[in-house]
Amino acid sequence: MAEGWASAGILAAEFDRDHEVGELALRRAIELRPSYANAHQQLSGLLTNVGRVEEARPFLRKAVELDPLSWFFHVNLADRLVVAGEYEEARATYERVEELANNGRGAMKLLAYARLFGFDASKAADLAVQTAAGLGLTDPDAWRVVGEAIVTGRNREQAIAVIDGETELLPREKFLFLPLLGQHEETIAYLQEMQRTGAGDLWRIGVFPEWDSLRDDPRFVAIVRDMGIPNGYDPVAKRPIWPYPVDGADSGLGEGT
Repeated sequence: MAEGWASAGILAAEFDRDHEVGELALRRAIELRPSYANAHQQLSGLLTNVGRVEEARPFLRKAVELDPLSWFFHVNLADRLVVAGEYEEARATYERVEELANNGRGAMKLLAYARLFGFDASKAADLAVQTAAGLGLTDPDAWRVVGEAIVTGRNREQAIAVIDGETELLPREKFLFLPLLGQHEETIAYLQEMQRTGAGDLWRIGVFPEWDSLRDDPRFVAIVRDMGIPNGYDPVAKRPIWPYPVDGADSGLGEGT
């Protein structure tokens, strides 16, 4: 069954950190059922997270083609466009997410990447309010300071207090913003705890730019090395950045090793 192969691939890649087996299983799922959109999306995620961003692109575009009304597939496509440095299309795709779902997820990513997209403080503040409203938080207008702080760097302590006060905000949502607001120690502690407990989504830190402010921290480098993932991505050269030797013959990481 295609579902079984896809599940095996996700488990192998995210929890056993066996990227090669994960890739083989997901490719087998697609072979068994070419119309299985989630298998295309998951394979794209695996390839992106290990730095094979260009190779990942057609699989996620195929997932969107197969399920064009899925906001989740669109947000993943936009994420990968950001990694590739294709900011104009990424911005439009996040906006499409809000059109499809109106759940704050697209606005949240636009807010997180506000500086990359060249937004001013007013635009970022509006996005912060839209994010909080879409997520169903109690006082969306209080989030205005979060948007302003992300762009200008001012009033960070006030912005962090707003985020800390949101009990309904998921940890992974909260920690999307903390490195952007200069909270490096708290972010490293969170990542180390994820590493200790074997959290499956930890490997996203390899290439996504929200983590760029941490890439010179030896503790961060130790985490990506333990995960077998890159420490950044160069969108101009279209290559992952490896801060340590990688054995391409044994790693199963393919392109860019």
